[in-house]
This record gives sequence, structure tokens and C-alpha cells, in this order.
Amino acid sequence: MRAVALLKTLYCTNLAQIICACAVASTFGCGPALPRAVVSSPFAEEDARYFDDGADFVADPTMLEGRWREEWADDFQGRIEKADVMVVVHISTVRTSVDLDHRTTYHLVPEPTQSLWEQLPPVELTVREGAPGYASVHASLERLQVGNYILFVKWYTTDTGDVGAHWHLSPGTQAVIDRTAYLIEHRRTPLEGRHRVTVITHSNDND
Repeated sequence: MRAVALLKTLYCTNLAQIICACAVASTFGCGPALPRAVVSSPFAEEDARYFDDGADFVADPTMLEGRWREEWADDFQGRIEKADVMVVVHISTVRTSVDLDHRTTYHLVPEPTQSLWEQLPPVELTVREGAPGYASVHASLERLQVGNYILFVKWYTTDTGDVGAHWHLSPGTQAVIDRTAYLIEHRRTPLEGRHRVTVITHSNDND
């Protein structure tokens, strides 16, 4: 019995050492490296139009008509051209906080399911009351936690020198994913052979 107890003790000790060694290896970079947030360019004034810290719910762009279709296509292409990260995500958690000015901030936690352009590091998407995209999030908190969305992120440098995220969410439907993939392929083409392509679904309207 003493021999059995000794063997169990040795086994448990060795197992603990192995677990500890694996944890240390992961901590110090022996495991897969996490993606990093890198600011590719300054956040310009026009970028706020594309990365408004909000969401749209256009599941099928072909259903839009006239000026709505053209504005959607222009904004969508602007995000494709300037985003640092584009991934399909599921919003797993939504938290709410209120600051001393009694302004509400929503905190969204995205879980990546498919990478379209670069990898998404762990990030919390925030939008404060008064921001351009706040109303779209405020009105759709439950909706945002159902299904998948395409997350467009542009990193920027905060006043404290840290890296922050401005972002936009679009429905992760096959129609929007296909449109995204098409424009990403265009972005990959050499700059000298690139021309701006606005993808518009034609119709017989008289706009």
C-alpha cells in the first residue's frame, strides 16, 4: 500500500510540474503568439465616417435602391480600403457603464469566428453616449448578440499613447461576406494597377 501511495505521489508531482512548465512556456512565448494591434496610419477626420463605433443592419445590399445603395457602397468600400482588421465575429458579451457625467458607455466583447483580413487580438469594443454610432448600438443591444457580424477595425493612438480601436459592425450574411471578400481581393492587387471600384447593384429606377 505504501508503494502504491508513493507512486501516486510521484505521479501527481510530475503532473503538476508538467502543467507548470506548460504554463510558463505559454507565458514566455513558447506557445502561439497573440496578434498585436498596430496603428497603420493616423486616424483621419474622414475615417470617422467609416469607423463610427456603431453598426448597420443591411443584410442584403441588393435590396437597397438609389441614393441609399450608393451611400452604402461608398461607406463599405471606404472601410475595406482603410481597415486594419476585418473578421467575422459573434458578440458574446455586452456590458454597460455610466461615468460621472451620467453618460452611458457600452462595452462589446467580440469572439472571432473567421478572419478575412489580419487577425483580431483580444479587444473590447466601446461606444460612449454622444458618439456617432451610439444610437445604432443603443437601439439594438439584443439584436447584436444574435448571429454573426463582420467587424471592421481601424487602430488609432490615444491621448495617452496607447492603441485604441474605432470600429463598425455589418451583418455577417453570405451576401455581405461575399462582397467583403471581393473588395479585399481588389485591395490585395498591386497599387500601380489599382483603380477605385465601387460595387453597385444596378436597377431600373430613375434616381
